[in-house]
Amino acid sequence: MGLVVAAPTLEARTPTYVATQYDANFDDLSAVLPDITPIGTYKNLTFQAFSIPAAAQAKLVNNILTPPSQPTFGAFGLGDQVLAGNPGFAANSVTQFFDFSSMYFACSINTGGVFFGLSCRVQFTGTKVNGDTVLQDFTFTTQTTVPGSYEQIFFSDQFTNLTEVTMTIIESPTSPTLTVFLFDNLVFTGYSLA
Repeated sequence: MGLVVAAPTLEARTPTYVATQYDANFDDLSAVLPDITPIGTYKNLTFQAFSIPAAAQAKLVNNILTPPSQPTFGAFGLGDQVLAGNPGFAANSVTQFFDFSSMYFACSINTGGVFFGLSCRVQFTGTKVNGDTVLQDFTFTTQTTVPGSYEQIFFSDQFTNLTEVTMTIIESPTSPTLTVFLFDNLVFTGYSLA
């Protein structure tokens, strides 16, 4: 007769995550292309179809709409859409999921190198780790003073445990396609495996 040995039981392990808060202000980035440079991965978050402008272009925009941290800001416009598709933020191999807290944003239009502020309404759509979707809209209103300033927005407590957030310009006095979305100081918490 043989010896009967019980198979070892395997315990299910719950992953442990390290939370890190980031302020994506882009001031440590510089454009390498003459017009716009895609952001790609920055502060361990993937920025899809967003770019930073070249220094001369950023200076023109900053004279009209002053970002909270200068000189650089993130942007999405027609050129970005043509080159890279729809804008969004995504988890990656380092950041498994993330929470959005706040950001500053403004809208502009570029008419042949002349920038001016433009009222707009944008919608953020978040996809959570469990597949649920959350939505939140924000409005930027053009100021009468020049330079104007970005609007600070705060995300609801539903914008947690996200794997992706997309951004859509849903209202603009001109075509949303011609509207440029500007943003700075995106505060978020990224979660990476311990």
